[in-house]
Amino acid sequence: MNRLQQPVVSALLLLLAALGTVPASGGKKDRPEVDRELLAKTVRTFDVAVHGDRAYIGRTSGFDILNIADPSNPVVLGSLELTSTVTGVTVEGDTAFLAAGKLGLIMVDLTDEEEPLFRTRYDTPGLTRQVVVRGQVALLADGVQGLVALDISRPDKPVRRSVVSSRNRIRSMAVSGDLLATAEGTAGVRLIDISRADQPRVIRSVRRTEGAMDVALDGNILLVAAGNQGVLVFRLESGHRPEQVAVIEGPGKAVSVSLADGIASICRSGQGVQVMDLADPYTPVERAATRLPRGFPALRSVLHDGLLYIASDIAGLAVLDLGQAGEPQFILPKERTFKVTWPD
Repeated sequence: MNRLQQPVVSALLLLLAALGTVPASGGKKDRPEVDRELLAKTVRTFDVAVHGDRAYIGRTSGFDILNIADPSNPVVLGSLELTSTVTGVTVEGDTAFLAAGKLGLIMVDLTDEEEPLFRTRYDTPGLTRQVVVRGQVALLADGVQGLVALDISRPDKPVRRSVVSSRNRIRSMAVSGDLLATAEGTAGVRLIDISRADQPRVIRSVRRTEGAMDVALDGNILLVAAGNQGVLVFRLESGHRPEQVAVIEGPGKAVSVSLADGIASICRSGQGVQVMDLADPYTPVERAATRLPRGFPALRSVLHDGLLYIASDIAGLAVLDLGQAGEPQFILPKERTFKVTWPD
C-alpha cells in the first residue's frame, strides 16, 4: 500500500476511537460517525497539490500534509480523517479547501501542520468534486448541480452567492486570470468569466469537446482530456474564441491533464503518464512517456520544479524526475524499476 503514513493513521484511529466522531460542521449533532471499516481499506489517492516543499493529498477518507523536501523520502506531517473521499485540494495561505463529495466543501486550518484543524463545512446540494479559490470566493464543481460560487470572506460562515447550472456533471475545473474552464463530460467544455467571482458568467461553449473528463488552462492555451479522443489542444484567440490547433494521441483514455510553463502532463487510464512540450501548441513534442505498473493507475498529476507528482487510484503517491528528455526516473516508489516507454 506504500502510503507512508500507517503510524499516523493508526494513532489517529486510536484517538478517533476515544472521541467517537470527526468534526464535519459547526455542531456536535452534525458530526458524522467515523466509518472505521472504510478507513481500514486500501487508501486511494485522488488529488495532489504541491507548494514549495509541501504536498497536500486528497484521499479516501481524508487529507494528508507531506514534507517533500526530500522527495525520495516524504514525511507525513499531519492528517485529517473524514467520512468522505477528498477528490480536490486547493491551498491558499494557511487554509486548505477540500472538495469532499457528500460532505461538500471543508475548510482546514493549516497553521499547525502537525495538527490540521477542521475550520468549517459548507454542505452543497450535490457531490463536491473540485474547488478553486479566487480572492474571497470559492468556486465549487458540485456535480449535476453546477458551479457554486461561495463567499468565504467570513470563513466561519460561508454564503452561497450564485449558481451556474450545468447540463451534465462537472468533472473538473481550471482557472487562468479571469477565465474558468469546466469539463462537463458529454456536455463538453464551457468557458466562464469570473472577473466577478461571486457572479460567474458563461461566455462560450467549446465545440467538439464531448466526453471532456478534465481541463487545463494556462494563458491562452486550453487542454481538454477527452477520453479516447486524446487531449485536444486549443488556442484562445481574441474574446476567448477557441481554435483547435492539435490533438495529442497516446495509448489508453486521456483521463486528466495539467499544464504549467508550457509543459503538459497527461494521465492515461491503465497506461501511465505522458509529458508533452507545448512551446509550439501547433506541434506538441513528447518529452517523456512513462508506463506505470499494474495496480497503479494515474488519476492526476502535477509538475513542480522538474518533478512530476502522480496521484494514483490505488497505490498512493509517485514522484518522477523527468531528468533528460526521454529518460525519466522514479524517485518514489523506490522498490521497483519501471519501464519508461509505451507498450507496443
